[in-house]
Amino acid sequence: MILLWGIPSESPLERVLLALRARRAPVYLFNQRDLLDVQCDWRIQDGVLRGVLQMGGVAVSLEDVDGIYIRAMDPECLPEMRGASLDRQAQARSAHEALSTWCDLTPARVVNRLAAMGSNSSKPYQSSLLAQSGFLVPDTLVTNEPSLVRAFAARHEKVVYKSLSGARSIVRQLGPEDEARFDRLAACPVQFQQYVDGLNIRVHVVGERVFATAVETDAVDYRYAHRDGKDATLKPVTLDDDIAERCVSAVSRLGLAFAGLDLCLTDQEEDYCFEAKPSP
Repeated sequence: MILLWGIPSESPLERVLLALRARRAPVYLFNQRDLLDVQCDWRIQDGVLRGVLQMGGVAVSLEDVDGIYIRAMDPECLPEMRGASLDRQAQARSAHEALSTWCDLTPARVVNRLAAMGSNSSKPYQSSLLAQSGFLVPDTLVTNEPSLVRAFAARHEKVVYKSLSGARSIVRQLGPEDEARFDRLAACPVQFQQYVDGLNIRVHVVGERVFATAVETDAVDYRYAHRDGKDATLKPVTLDDDIAERCVSAVSRLGLAFAGLDLCLTDQEEDYCFEAKPSP
């Protein structure tokens, strides 16, 4: 049985569910919006991990689960949690933590284990692992000191900034208008990076298989090109064997079964890797 954990109206989870149903695979969908009505209990007995996930009057034996796909969000962000009693909120958090821990311990195939996805919570740390796989990483500054940002910007023709955690953020180019907001750095350090000009390529790695897509755009962050009135054209592309092997090596080094790598190939034939997304 394959367990899907997330919100089914979200596109990635929805597509996985449709693909599995088309294959007539046995699937159990845990809709996270129903977290308040879920119980998860497990134990290790005689060296075997045993447990039950209960939701909506249906009980699923966790020993029957041999594959898990996780697209879970922080339960505190669920609107259902805000209006619930303190007791129900506590029960929901307990169920979330129990299932999270089980996902890291189970012998089933997990895409991806939450412990492995943890590297995405620190982009500088993740970059060091990507560099160990042979990729270049942009010159980076993490600081809450405005004077260091100014000195860093003076060394580079263009600088971008982004979140240094796993929280999604829109990559922006540092400009004069940002000076007025430098005082906010004291409350929240930010990651600044040298801007790398070249061809953006999103590479999805599934096990040892590589699927690469070239992105042609003038936007700094192609994911949000439309917000800046720009276009982004996506086309399939074949990577050199060496780059493809390093992509597979990087994802394996991170302990992931599936990931999205953001590469940039420059005119000088340099290959940079900006980050790895463990739930693309």
